[in-house]
This record gives sequence, structure tokens and C-alpha cells, in this order.
Amino acid sequence: MENKKYIVILEIASSRISASAAVMNIVTKDITEVCHYEEEINGCVRYGSIVNVDEVYSKTNIVFKKIEENKKINSRKIEGVYIGLDARSLHNETRDIEKEISEEFPISESMINNIQKEVETQFQDVDVLGVVMGKCEIDGKEVSNPIGSIGKHLSISMNVIVCKKQILKNIQMVLNRLKVRLLGINVTPLAVADLILGEKEKQIGCMLVDLGADTTTVSIYKNGHLAYLNVLPMGSRHITRDLITLNIMEDEAERVKRSFGLLPESDIPETNFTTAFQKTDAANYIKSRAGEIVENIVNQMNLAEIPADQLADGIIAIGRGMRLNGLTDMLTHVSRMNVRIGSISEFPNDADSRDRIQSLAILDAVSKTTTESDEECMSMPVLPKLEELSKLPELPQQPEKDEKEKESKKAEPDSNSKKKKGLFGRITGAIGRAVDTRLYNDDDDDDNK
Repeated sequence: MENKKYIVILEIASSRISASAAVMNIVTKDITEVCHYEEEINGCVRYGSIVNVDEVYSKTNIVFKKIEENKKINSRKIEGVYIGLDARSLHNETRDIEKEISEEFPISESMINNIQKEVETQFQDVDVLGVVMGKCEIDGKEVSNPIGSIGKHLSISMNVIVCKKQILKNIQMVLNRLKVRLLGINVTPLAVADLILGEKEKQIGCMLVDLGADTTTVSIYKNGHLAYLNVLPMGSRHITRDLITLNIMEDEAERVKRSFGLLPESDIPETNFTTAFQKTDAANYIKSRAGEIVENIVNQMNLAEIPADQLADGIIAIGRGMRLNGLTDMLTHVSRMNVRIGSISEFPNDADSRDRIQSLAILDAVSKTTTESDEECMSMPVLPKLEELSKLPELPQQPEKDEKEKESKKAEPDSNSKKKKGLFGRITGAIGRAVDTRLYNDDDDDDNK
């Protein structure tokens, strides 16, 4: 039996629709990305939530077609996808549970699962995307993992990740039009944290910041678990929109933002722009909006009631919005914390992987939970059955010519024998070639991964 399966993930962000296909070894859980495609968008998704279903459908259809047409996919068709979700309204709600337990039996995994299900039922007006265990105490003593422990009293804090119901409804509308099944939802900031943060960072405390186009996601980890999660409705595109008020076209406003950054006016490089504007005005707009974003990021520690001195590993920042020149320095200055750019340990200096941490994290998360029995993301094209082909009509016979011409044809070598096959012969030949190709491609070790 084949020990690999294809995985397809979809990320609907405010600035782009992106999708990836990968091959996972079911036994080892190793995963290798086959291809990744993106389509830029502007306006049809706001704060990570779909506002124009038609446009998102169109862009998603484009990236799906590109995946299906990739030569390494071998004509497979996308049947289902896993979604990465990171949108405004996504946040954590804390529920504290107190339970008297028996010392006769150790705490089991099923007991913790039942507590999670019990907590999930308390939320009716929102979609619950996950229940993550937080601080846990047994008989007043904190433990990192309660499973297997023995005591009389269990005190456990559960972080419930929720979002507005309309977000998933709109995603489902798009997938229904594409005739693609939703196989699973992954909370992107949780997947990113699992990919780029080690146990040490989570234990001693850190803040993970993902600065995108319309949103900024802040996650805080302490004592080995998630302590706080919130999505702020502001991102790097807000800087671009501010610059547009100077009567600068959007494409050029992006160039101004990248060129100016947060550099002192004297250090801003000379660049030719088609629109006349005051350099000082543009620099002030960038600095003002960037400062607002940074202040809101730092304020999340106050809302979480976790001071900076309890986050010894500082701030780990990711997202394309962090490309703004000087933003890391501003965040360091305002927070008075160590700030570094997050990366995947296997590719620490690879700019492409840093830009795609979110999609790679979703692939990683799916590979950890997907089993052999789960539904397939992709299927091979259905080949006609031989009994169906036998029912096809034969090609009409050519009119007979005189005997001499027929005899001369018999004497000639049949150099065009392939062209002279009937319809049944051509199709069965094609089936043979298609089957051979599929078998060889499916058995390749890494060519199709």
C-alpha cells in the first residue's frame, strides 16, 4: 500500500490568496512541499474576513488550477483542503475549571478531553476553533502536563480560541462554489508558534507578533503554554492608505513606504516618484501610523496582565509588514524588550521561508494530525473501464481500391502503424501509458514531493 498522501492547504489573507500542495509520508510524518502559488488581492478580504465571495472564489480557483496543472501533481484534482485561519475577532477566552478527583486513579487523557468538550459547550454565538490547556495545578502545585498525575483537586485553565461565525460561513461559501470539501481548520498563530518557538521560549515567556496587511496578531506564551491571543485590526496597509491621502496612487504609495521606512529624513534615499509630495509629510505619516501599531502591540501585555519582565525571551516578530525599515528598532525602543525576526530553524536565513512562515506552519500542523484514514485532498483522474471502451463504435472502413493498389500497400513496410490504429486501440494504448506513468510517478521517492 502506498505510504504517502497529498495535502493541500489554503490561506485567505487580507493581501493575498495562497495555496500549497505537499506530500506527506504517513509513517514518518515527514512532509515535503511540492508547489506554492499566490494571487494578490485588494479589498475582497478585510481584516482576514471575506467581504466579496465572488472575487475570492475567482482568485482561489486560479491558485487551485495552478496546483492541478503543476507537472509534479500528475493530473490530480483537488477534492478537499485544510484552512489556515487568522482574522479579526479571533481571540482567546479563558475558562477556569475546578474538579475534585480520586487519588485512586491517575489523570487520564480522556478526562482532559472531556473537560475540553465541557468548556466548548459554553460558547453558542461564536465558532470554537480549539481549546488549549493553560495553567494547571494539582493540589495547589503547578504542573506542565497533568496526564498521569495523582491528586485530590484539579485546577485547570482552558484557553478557548473563538471567532465570529460569519468568517467560516463565508469561507464555506467559496469552497462550495469550488466543489471542494473543508477537511480541517488550523488556527494559524498557534501553528506558527509550534513551528518557530521552542519549549524554552514558551517556558520562560515570549510574545509572538505577526504583522500583516490589515491585521496584527499577538500571542503571548508563559510557563510552557498559551496565555493570551488577540488579533488587532491594523497592519502595514494602513500606512499605505495614509500616504494615499497625499494624492499618491496606491502602487506608488507602497514604493514610498518601502523607500522611506522609519529612516531620518536626512537618510531617505533620493527616488523619482511620479507624484509631487512633501517628503516631510510622507515621513510623518509613516512614523505616526507605525508608532500607533507598535503602541497597540505593546499594550497587549497590559491587557493580558503579563508584564514585560515576565517575558524573558522578548518579542519574536514575523509577517511581511515587518519589512518596514526601522520598525524592529521602534518596537525595541517602545517595548524596552529584545526583538528579533522569527524564522524556521531549518531555514534561518531564507527570505522566502520567512515570508511564508504561515503557510509552512499550516502544512506542518496538518502533517502532525493527519492519518492514513483521513480523507484525501487530491484524487487521480478516473480512467475509462475496458468494458466501456469495448462498446464504442468502430471507425468506418475506407472504400476498397483496386487490387493492384491493395497488393502494393501490403508489400510496403507499415511505418505509420500507430496512425492506423482504430479508436479502441488508441484509447487503450493511452490508458496503458497513463497507468504506467501514474505507477512510476507514485513510486518515485522524492520527485513528486
